[in-house]
Amino acid sequence: MEIIQEFDNWRKVRDAQGNEGWMLHSLLAGKRTAIINPWEEDKNKGRADLKSKADPASRTIARIEPGVIAAVDYCDENWCHVTIEKSDGYVNKANIWGVYPDELIEE
Repeated sequence: MEIIQEFDNWRKVRDAQGNEGWMLHSLLAGKRTAIINPWEEDKNKGRADLKSKADPASRTIARIEPGVIAAVDYCDENWCHVTIEKSDGYVNKANIWGVYPDELIEE
């Protein structure tokens, strides 16, 4: 969920499909997450590479299906370091929903 507006104890949120609504702030977790290619319907075509380094030439650790939720640890200009269950690595920002293209998230 993306928080797009705040009013008192309420937060207006938007999901990856564009649905919006109001939620009580206590129902939202403060942990930053992202969704892998939620707009892609073809699971094979929409897979994203989890890389060992923030470099397209680095080793691929896993291929992640669309719709998988990842915990966002930090992001630079093009890559986010994420954790998915017991695996962690780097995913290109173009393959995730939940982080703005120009957004930097510090470690």
